Amino acid sequence: ALLPALAGLLLLPATAIAQAGDTIRVSADEDLTISAAIEAAAPGDTILIGPGVYPENLVIDKPLTLRGEGERGDVVIAPAEALPERREVPDTEEPVVTHVFVDGVDVTIEHLSFAEDERIQASLMLRGGEHRVRDIDSAHIIGVNGDVDATIEGSQLNRIIVMGTGAAVDISGSTISDGMVAGMGSTASVRDSLIVDGPIDVYDDARLEAIGNVFRPAEGAPAIWVNWTGGSASVVDNVIEGAWQGVMVEHGASVHIEGNTITDPEVGIHVVETGGVVRDNVVSGAGEVGIVIAGNGTTVEDNTVSGGRIGMQITMPNGYPPGAPRWDDPSVFRGNDVTGSSHFGVLVSEAAPVISGNTICSERQPLEPVSY
Repeated sequence: ALLPALAGLLLLPATAIAQAGDTIRVSADEDLTISAAIEAAAPGDTILIGPGVYPENLVIDKPLTLRGEGERGDVVIAPAEALPERREVPDTEEPVVTHVFVDGVDVTIEHLSFAEDERIQASLMLRGGEHRVRDIDSAHIIGVNGDVDATIEGSQLNRIIVMGTGAAVDISGSTISDGMVAGMGSTASVRDSLIVDGPIDVYDDARLEAIGNVFRPAEGAPAIWVNWTGGSASVVDNVIEGAWQGVMVEHGASVHIEGNTITDPEVGIHVVETGGVVRDNVVSGAGEVGIVIAGNGTTVEDNTVSGGRIGMQITMPNGYPPGAPRWDDPSVFRGNDVTGSSHFGVLVSEAAPVISGNTICSERQPLEPVSY
């Protein structure tokens, strides 16, 4: 008596009997769409997507895994003819048109490409939840917003925007082609990746960790710019090539810049009114200055600076408040090797740093104190 009933179940579509942890297969040659599979899936299911182009706009509102079969470029998610509705994202001025919207649930997305379309603002918006994104190719912005923890590995990315206290992203082994923004108390870690054209821009109490990356910014652009009050940065063992400013920190909470190799910048390292450590970096071929420290409280030690008009410059910020205690926490310069500057090895102006144990050589003047 059970055999006919079992036979009937076996004839039902896979989506009709999907259970948590099941795999639902989608093929470009069949009628089942990714959207339909998402709707039919139970939380925890995996949607396995066969090679092809899928003109769909996706909203993921349950914990799922979306995995493309084959190589990254074999499965392409392209916008449908009818664009998705604009969706509200906290801390944005207006709703965003996004290709794939993940709404507060945990997802894994692997081996997918997101096609370019001038009508789309973001390829992927991760709003809330914990996410693993691996081996994707994104033509537009990836947004990480709200109380969200995202890991992105081995991917080709266009631009990343991380916003809000509680928003965190960890990027490794990837290429970022148009820079990254971390703001409003967010946390960003970028490791072992290639960042070209656009900079990493950190502001408004955000925190950045950049380790072991290669930066090749566009002409006139910085590689890393911490540019609003309260931001902090740990920049370690990176290679920065041809930047306008290699690492620029203005009015930050703290900075740790160590073991980086910076070649042919206009200014290699520029720290303004931010305490911390600049240690064991190699800066060569600067157009203007190898290292600039404007303000107190920074330790600059064991760096190698060669070339440039000025090797190192120690000064106070423009418009330093009259009557403020300038020398309570003077910057310290020790053990640095400064050679080959065309004008000054170390130029000190309107500052009183502690300078000891350095090797300073230049074509014109090794050490030039201007005024105190």
